[in-house]
Amino acid sequence: MPPRSEQDQIVKFLDSKIYKINKFIKAKKREIELLNEQKQTEINRAVTKGLNPNATIKHSGIEWLGEIPEHWKLKRIKNVLVELEERSIQGDEEPLSMSQKYGIIKSSELSIPNSASTYVGGKIAHKNNLVFNKLKAHLGVFSVSKYEGVVSPDYAVYSVIHQDSVEFLEKLFKTKEYIQQFIRHSRGIAPGLRRLYTFDLFNIKIAIPELSEQLSIIDHISNLEAKISFAIDRIESQIKLVQEYKSSLISDTVTGRVDVRNIKIDHGFELNQPALIEEDVEEEQSIDEQ
Repeated sequence: MPPRSEQDQIVKFLDSKIYKINKFIKAKKREIELLNEQKQTEINRAVTKGLNPNATIKHSGIEWLGEIPEHWKLKRIKNVLVELEERSIQGDEEPLSMSQKYGIIKSSELSIPNSASTYVGGKIAHKNNLVFNKLKAHLGVFSVSKYEGVVSPDYAVYSVIHQDSVEFLEKLFKTKEYIQQFIRHSRGIAPGLRRLYTFDLFNIKIAIPELSEQLSIIDHISNLEAKISFAIDRIESQIKLVQEYKSSLISDTVTGRVDVRNIKIDHGFELNQPALIEEDVEEEQSIDEQ
């Protein structure tokens, strides 16, 4: 055990360092938040206004929808989607679950396994079907399925009627304007028990372009998501490195491997790997500029 004066010096040293490290981590997490906000803003703009900023616009005639590109068409969802009612007979299809973060995933990939005792009577979902959790649709809990399998009988499974992009529809429905409509059209006695039934969903009007433009918008969004995902991965790597540095610093200091007795305590903070951090920041900035 070191003398009290040295203990006090260790505490002051670590307080100073940890404060700066935590401040750095907080700033990096804020960068991630801003990148996600930037992504969602661009997605919302693309699926509601298109990619051409010079396109002629018109008022949709619907107050909540506002202005839309002149060549886009207004349709009720019932003229775009059809509900599928195919049921599992044997219950031996791949069980699928809905994740708010990841969308439709195999139930076997859940950290908490699906507890259903049988899947007989569950709804069959095919690849490229749009699956809604009716109880949580107002929270954006719906997704395009990448799998063939069976989902809860309480879910709604939809397929496009004509040549429309189901990926475009998913992105469109997750904009704040449409989520508000899902909230408005949900039925139930309490917020946690409100459901978006197919009849109510199908009465909502949407504005969509032709298929070719839908696909161009989806390509644009995919490229955007890839760039932002890359930037976020780099930031998270920085955060991990700094957290590891903090753990090592604490351990080395309290065990005496780092002698802080003659170190002047100030408010400065320098990482052991500044070149790496600066390189990452430059890469993120270049991504934003593209």
